[in-house]
Amino acid sequence: MMLLVLSCFALAYGSVEALVPGGPIDRPDLLNGTNIFVQKALDAINQYNVKSADVPWTLVKVTSATSQVVSGTSYKFILEVTQGSKVESCAVGVWSRSLLSGDEEITVYSDPVCSQVNDTIGQRGVNVGGESPADVNDPEVQKALAFAGKNYNAISDYAFILKVVSVSKVTKQ
Repeated sequence: MMLLVLSCFALAYGSVEALVPGGPIDRPDLLNGTNIFVQKALDAINQYNVKSADVPWTLVKVTSATSQVVSGTSYKFILEVTQGSKVESCAVGVWSRSLLSGDEEITVYSDPVCSQVNDTIGQRGVNVGGESPADVNDPEVQKALAFAGKNYNAISDYAFILKVVSVSKVTKQ
């Protein structure tokens, strides 16, 4: 019975988490790079690097795009850009305020923060320092599950015994 309640709570928490009013949301519709906000972010990267760049940076892909409603809409992008053989990943914030007009309607609110991308890592699709998929049968994962279950049971003073029934996703960092 307790397992059913815990499963229902986890399902409810996971589904509500994405619907937090005012919270940032993923925007896969902005990943194509043709949006005016992405272009504004790319312009900001070129303006920021104007001293060191005679050749403009060009967009390779939009790695991440989120938006949040805050007196308009705040967009946060991570863009992969290239200039000749150099490839960089840049984080840029763009703010859209539809009630304003002219240059104030769409502004960049955070200077680009760029770091060089290692091409061999980028081509393999590995997110260095980030999450990556893991196998549930991996001995390390099994030890982590056993550790989590043992500690949860100890914290609850063994009033309820937690037993892993199914695993939907496993990642490692």
